[in-house]
Order: sequence, then C-alpha cells, then structure tokens
Amino acid sequence: MENFIKNIFDIDEEAEKYQKSLEKEKLQLMQDRKSKIEELDKEYINVLADEKSNLNSRLKNIETQDTKQLDDYKRKSEEIKNIFAQKKVLLVKSFAKSLLESGELNGQ
Repeated sequence: MENFIKNIFDIDEEAEKYQKSLEKEKLQLMQDRKSKIEELDKEYINVLADEKSNLNSRLKNIETQDTKQLDDYKRKSEEIKNIFAQKKVLLVKSFAKSLLESGELNGQ
C-alpha cells in the first residue's frame, strides 16, 4: 500500500513537473511570438516609411514638372499676348493710314 501511495505521489509530482514544463514552453512560445510580431512591426514601419518617402519624391517630381509646364504656359501666353499687341498696333496704324489716304477724315 505504501508503494501504491508513493506511486500516486510520484505521478502527482511528475504531472506537476510536466505542467511546469508546459507553462515554461508556453511562455517561451509567447515570447517568440511577441518578438516575431515586434520584428514584423519594425519591418512594416520601415516599408511604410520607404513608401512614404517614395510617394513624397514622386509628388515633388510631379509638382516640379507641373510648375515647369505652368511657367512654359505663362511664357508662351506672354509671347502670344505681345504678338497680338504688336498686330493690334500695326492694324490700327494701317487702318489710320488707310483713312488718311482715303480722305474720309477730311470730310471728302
């Protein structure tokens, strides 16, 4: 009977050891999982920062290109405005000369 009771205590002690080893393994797995999640978070943050940097670079390039196009448009617009102003002056001079030559201003 003593042997039977001793076996029961041994089994209980082994079960306790097994439970502690399972708890230790569980804790280790949880720590591993936590460190993997932290690693993934760091990688995600780095990728996100890279993508943000790339996006900012592309936006800056687009803005620079748009600014150049706008400046070209303004320059061409000024050139066209000047050409029309010159043509207007020439047309007014031509019209005035034509009126003077026709004598319509003198009441003829």
